[in-house]
Amino acid sequence: MLCLIFLADMRHFSIARENLSSPERNPAIVSAIAHQLTVRLIGDYAAGSGVIIGHQGSTYQVLTCDHVIALDPRAVFQVLTSDGAGYSAVRSDRFYFGDLDLAVVEFTSDRPYPVATLSPDQNLSLMEPIYVAGFPNSQQNLDKLESTLDLGIQPYFISSGVISLLLNQPLEQGYQIGITNEVYIGMSGGPVFNQEGKLMGIIGRTKYAFGGVDAYRFADGSKPSPRLFEQMRSASWAIPIKKI
Repeated sequence: MLCLIFLADMRHFSIARENLSSPERNPAIVSAIAHQLTVRLIGDYAAGSGVIIGHQGSTYQVLTCDHVIALDPRAVFQVLTSDGAGYSAVRSDRFYFGDLDLAVVEFTSDRPYPVATLSPDQNLSLMEPIYVAGFPNSQQNLDKLESTLDLGIQPYFISSGVISLLLNQPLEQGYQIGITNEVYIGMSGGPVFNQEGKLMGIIGRTKYAFGGVDAYRFADGSKPSPRLFEQMRSASWAIPIKKI
């Protein structure tokens, strides 16, 4: 079982939880939840997405992918929230995720922001509807791609899809949920929500990743069969949130 391991004393963090019996929500409501919780991270060398998962007083925690900030772990990032505000954020050393492609950055604000409701347990199933949100780094303009890094939160994008693959053994860095959702570069670290509007994963890999079959190694170093590889490469990939 994948676990998110924290060095911090979580008794001092405000993290919303709900009962598993919560009813399914209208897709428009899930979309509204996603919009409020999804943030953009912009640094000197990389940009990505994240989701607000908790706060301690006026200090907010944003969960993202480690590879979004790994080029310069000590760098100061700009976090752009759904209201268009920008905050300086740095990586928090209080959170430890082992080999998972996850990291937390923190920012401080006097404004109140909602935090994600985490699913304390997951009974995932194939073809289950899900939603992925984030900020693509580029967009198509006629016959060329243009950077969106100067557009703030305007490029916000949410896609709907279903779970297409569930691996018994995770890939390297913890990726285990294959989904049909369209995901673009810049959305890494963005949230994956179930149809109840609960955070169930973090997106980090687009379809048809570079590197061929080597990009789909399992955590034990083995590779998928050719048949499974063809299925895997046509899916986007997320790290599940199983315990936090």
